[in-house]
Amino acid sequence: MSAIASHERALELHSELGNKLGEANALNHLGDALRVTRDYQSAAARYCSALELHNELGNKLGEANAHRGLGAVSKATGDYRAAARRFELALRLFRDLGNPAGEARVLNHIGSLAQATDAPSDALARYEQALAIASRIGSLPEKARAAEGVAQFHLKAGDIDLGLSYLWQALEIYQQLGSFNAERVQRAIDSVQSA
Repeated sequence: MSAIASHERALELHSELGNKLGEANALNHLGDALRVTRDYQSAAARYCSALELHNELGNKLGEANAHRGLGAVSKATGDYRAAARRFELALRLFRDLGNPAGEARVLNHIGSLAQATDAPSDALARYEQALAIASRIGSLPEKARAAEGVAQFHLKAGDIDLGLSYLWQALEIYQQLGSFNAERVQRAIDSVQSA
């Protein structure tokens, strides 16, 4: 069974049981799965439904995750203003909740958005914030993403040695996690070293 089918089934079961929180969470997870497959319109619809339910339930964590998902969809479709607005809403909610894992994840998204909009200093600041938080709480995926973002900044700025050191850090973590991202980072390292 695919991830999408699993989340659709979970949504159906929670709906049948009248479990609004489970339904809202399933909608967020379904939005994530649809976003990964680049079905952005369907993903956005699920996130909006999730946001509506989480608002109704007063579940701020669910709201934060829905805003994060909507921000990622907006970024992927080139609506950078909407993405920035959604990410900032998510960031504020995660901070208000004292949720550093969510905060680090959104900071990485904001760093990526800043890179896409040619704001390298802001990207670096956000990635460094994410890296510090992820290191403190031991969130390896977010630490790797942040290290990769910091590396990209330094490589573009011409500081090859520092950029490579962050790429090596990201590679080590991705390998530890068994992540497919390790291959991409290894190719980046090889490309820099052969230049």
